[in-house]
Amino acid sequence: MMFSELVQSVLGDRGVKSLLVALLALLLLLAAAAADIAHYYPLLPERIAIHFIWSGEGNQFENKADWVSESLRWGWFPLLVILGAGLLSSLLILFLPQFVRLPNKEYWTTPEHRTEAAALVMGFHLWFSVILLAFILTMMHEFFVANLSAPPRISNVVTLLQLVGLLSAIVVLFVVFLRQLYFPSVGPASRPWPGRRGRKS
Repeated sequence: MMFSELVQSVLGDRGVKSLLVALLALLLLLAAAAADIAHYYPLLPERIAIHFIWSGEGNQFENKADWVSESLRWGWFPLLVILGAGLLSSLLILFLPQFVRLPNKEYWTTPEHRTEAAALVMGFHLWFSVILLAFILTMMHEFFVANLSAPPRISNVVTLLQLVGLLSAIVVLFVVFLRQLYFPSVGPASRPWPGRRGRKS
């Protein structure tokens, strides 16, 4: 019954549409990362700079094959942790809501709102993964471009802009997520606000 309710929520809830968009964005970014590696790998020298000092110059070098192999081996770990945490949190909301801490917990853990809460939480983790992967992709691209020059040199201005963009996107994501939890919107079905049970908009 819980699964069927979740499916119905997925088909009709605006929050789950955001979840599906985030999933599509994540898959597109993964494809873009694979394409970027495939394009730049043959162009890179055999030894590449893997660390850059504040002046932008490379100061540590490694064989490119070893670096790519290690990056592909461990690069999945942060995304798996984030997505795993989102999945676990969503399952707790659905099946063990008594162990969940959420703003407006009494509202979100009721049977009629539980699936929407699970979708919001999973969506948050998906969008966080999208932001992190986008940052990694832009850093990786800048890293490849820097290693095409001799000697390798990276732009500090671009790196600073990437960090500012990452932090800004994370702040916006948290604000939107917390606003959704603290102030659940009243949709076409006239969903009641916490403390206003049964009233219609």
